[in-house]
Amino acid sequence: MKSQKINIILIIIISIFSGLLAGFFGCLLFLISKTINIPFAGNLEKYLPKREITIKTQEKITVNRDVLIEESVNELKKEIVKIVFTKKKSEKVTDNIYLEKEILGSGFILTNDGWIISTEAVISNFQKDYSILTEDNKLYPVEKIIKDDFTGVVFLKISASDLAVVNLSDKEGITSGQEILIFDKNANLFISFLSKLKYCPLKEKTDLIRSAEKFCEFLLLDKELDDNFYGSALINLSKGFIGIVGKDNQIIPSYYFRNLINQVLKNGKIERPYLGIDYIDLSSVALGELGDVSQPNLANGKGVLVYQLAKDSPAIKAGLEKDDIILKINNDAVNHKISFQELMQDYKKGDILELSVLRLGKEMIIELKL
Repeated sequence: MKSQKINIILIIIISIFSGLLAGFFGCLLFLISKTINIPFAGNLEKYLPKREITIKTQEKITVNRDVLIEESVNELKKEIVKIVFTKKKSEKVTDNIYLEKEILGSGFILTNDGWIISTEAVISNFQKDYSILTEDNKLYPVEKIIKDDFTGVVFLKISASDLAVVNLSDKEGITSGQEILIFDKNANLFISFLSKLKYCPLKEKTDLIRSAEKFCEFLLLDKELDDNFYGSALINLSKGFIGIVGKDNQIIPSYYFRNLINQVLKNGKIERPYLGIDYIDLSSVALGELGDVSQPNLANGKGVLVYQLAKDSPAIKAGLEKDDIILKINNDAVNHKISFQELMQDYKKGDILELSVLRLGKEMIIELKL
């Protein structure tokens, strides 16, 4: 009897507790449903994550990109030219027509009065006569050729007016991974990506030794180019010309020949400063690749190691020695961000440089006239 009473009491307690819990959660659910206003039945679609927004946004970007490319192509084709050997005029009409296979390569228009930029890969023989074909199929004979021996870039002059001109990009307009437009010599469009900046091919250890008078900081694409791209311009989606395809399909950045334009336009010639050293860029190599050298403190990856000096060069006359490390040029540090070759682009023949040099653990200043 006593046991039955206990069981009844337990049942009552459990029932009361269950009722309280049910009431609590029922009230809570009611409050939540009123606050958020989610129905217990019906279409819940508008309350679910709107994934189509992401898709629509991406589609919008794609459309804008495609429109941008299409608009760019129509405009850029007017700024790009084809280069051919000049033909002797013939009475036979078909002999005066240029076929695609006769196109040597490309170039692009620098000034509206007829200065063109191409490369030595296209203009390989200065004894030949060349002509320029514009986008509207007008033919102009080349009157003057000026070559930059450092980069292999060639400036050509034709007599013309009101030509569409390119927008040469500065260094800030060139970034790794950016999408690139490039036309081959027949004006076919290709899209690629910049995979590397300051690319210098290294096949052997001796390739680590660079000359101050030889260019070796190319741009590298994610795909290889063939001979149809000689003289072709690389263009970013802001319509900036960031480089040109040169010999061996190596791409020269625009900031390495931008500073030559004033010389070409004003003086009709190009003068590069002469330094006279071979060096190893310490920011681009591992210490183990250097072998035995007499200079300590190489592991910090800064500066360039003077490997060899040319006889009677400005470097010799200034007092530079083999195994010196050039740390700075006029207080600008030489490192992985800005290379020795880049810094030298800011100077011309006759300029005086203050070089911060590390020699056998001691830093000194050496004054050098280019």
